[in-house]
Amino acid sequence: MYEVRKNYYNITEDVRDPVDTVSALNRRRPQRGGEKADLALTFSLNYIILSHIITHESSADRRAKGEYFMEPICYISGAQEPGPVAISPYRPAFIIAADRGLEHLTAQGITPDLTVGDFDSLGRVPEGDNVLRHPAEKDDTDMLLAVREGLRRGCRKFLLYGGLGGRLDHTLANLQTLVFLAREGAAGWLLGDGMAVTALRDGCLNFGPGHAGVISVFCAGSDARGVNLEGLYYPLRNATLTSGFPLGVSNQFTGVPSKVSVREGELLVMWQESPESLAARL
Repeated sequence: MYEVRKNYYNITEDVRDPVDTVSALNRRRPQRGGEKADLALTFSLNYIILSHIITHESSADRRAKGEYFMEPICYISGAQEPGPVAISPYRPAFIIAADRGLEHLTAQGITPDLTVGDFDSLGRVPEGDNVLRHPAEKDDTDMLLAVREGLRRGCRKFLLYGGLGGRLDHTLANLQTLVFLAREGAAGWLLGDGMAVTALRDGCLNFGPGHAGVISVFCAGSDARGVNLEGLYYPLRNATLTSGFPLGVSNQFTGVPSKVSVREGELLVMWQESPESLAARL
């Protein structure tokens, strides 16, 4: 799987096929200048992407050699009990404790690179140079503070633990944090209770044939247009999802490769998968 991230073109897509990559660029190329200049720019970008796919080794090949060419994954532990925090052995990691998340990480023998929050839920202010204390009266949740710190350090993929369950308002805030990451051109996953949740913006999400269980898709803002659900029990083609009707709830994987895509808008996608499985795929 090749991941295409071109913020200039507002693309966040996981692409398995070079043709899909080219199509993604063509759909979102900027409409400026003359047609000849536009075609020349598109041709150049297509050539660059195709050259990358043809000449570079796959992620699996690089992993087998123990090589690390990608940016670190940012792991964040929040206030809720996270379950086992699975750290991928294939990519460098930057680990952040958000308030009481420090307690959960310490219990698992994990030392965070950074600890942030107002520390109301932890009940004390940790010591150390890698602690960022914020006032209790603030606009950002502790989880969002941690996400901002990860973005400042160049992280583009985030695994968020301890953000599901507990207070419903905090769970909803964490779901909105996923949308915030998508709008920043990054990708985040909330993990807990055997579920994974991510936000998708103007792109697609691919699943291999090994996935099983329930998958649900919800509109995460204004109407999501051009929604396609392929390879799932209940397919959709070029549909519009709205925030006022849960059409995409309780779908199922069918044992074949599947894909969720949206042409314009934002989706929240949630499915059954363990943190260990997801971390190993990144």
